[in-house]
Amino acid sequence: MAHIKKRLAKDGTPGYTVQIRLKGYPHQTATFRRLLDAKKWALVTEEKIRAARVKALMEAEF
Repeated sequence: MAHIKKRLAKDGTPGYTVQIRLKGYPHQTATFRRLLDAKKWALVTEEKIRAARVKALMEAEF
């Protein structure tokens, strides 16, 4: 599950830190200047992690 937190830099510009935590996988963290970029990264990264999980399950069955 992705969690996006808004942070302000010293000059007042916003930044967004994304943290993805899925059980059984290492935590993934990244920081972006735009919220849209943060959301896209979260979706793509979560999908990659889930795809790896499905692939591992498929390989374990055979």
